[in-house]
Amino acid sequence: MLIYFFSNQIEVCEKIVDRLLKFNIKAIPIKSLKLFFHILDSDSKLPDLFVMDYSLIQHNVLNIFRYMRNQDRVAPLIFYNDPYPSDGTRAKYWLYILAQHFRGLKVEDKIKSILYEIEHAIESPQIKPYIPLIQSPKPMDTAAFTQVENEVPQLPFNINVYEIKHQLKMPPTVFNLFEQLSYNYNNYLSVDELKNTVLMNAKTASEKSVTSYISRLRSYLKKINTHHFDIIHSANGYKLVIF
Repeated sequence: MLIYFFSNQIEVCEKIVDRLLKFNIKAIPIKSLKLFFHILDSDSKLPDLFVMDYSLIQHNVLNIFRYMRNQDRVAPLIFYNDPYPSDGTRAKYWLYILAQHFRGLKVEDKIKSILYEIEHAIESPQIKPYIPLIQSPKPMDTAAFTQVENEVPQLPFNINVYEIKHQLKMPPTVFNLFEQLSYNYNNYLSVDELKNTVLMNAKTASEKSVTSYISRLRSYLKKINTHHFDIIHSANGYKLVIF
């Protein structure tokens, strides 16, 4: 199994790799992104996992996931120091992001285990202090999101899902469900589609879990006084409506 680490923090990546050796992997830390784009632009075999430094990419200019889709060169990719997820939720967040951007990509169980090990490594007291980007989630700046086309759920009344998450203190799994329904606003999502959003310990959720989290999401949305949020259920699945 081959993993490429692209980072400005080679020493940090080497410490993370030390935690992964039990998986019998080959991990290569690299400081330049040139090799990454060379791999995508060539017929070279893709690694089993890309681990990327968030600070290497100008996210308001380049959506790396879209670039990979356009090149038809898709492999699991995570930003190990993404500042958005909070402690204890990073692996689930990475899996959610992969499911969002690479629909149909099958993430092997071994890769999932490696993601959880990376989470434990970067949140450890020996490594975390040396990763400056990692921090608690902060309110999202609406203007920053609107600069990137189609990367923010477009809801009526200019409602921002990230502001709602912050105001209501939604836990990650509930918010993942809310965000997925928002991306598909006023359209039904089947229970099977939502099972991959409500990840339970990195495994696809059951129908019962989806129903339970829909109920939890409804209870959060009832707290909003500015507009009425409803999640409609039918034989086609669930859809979010706002009025």
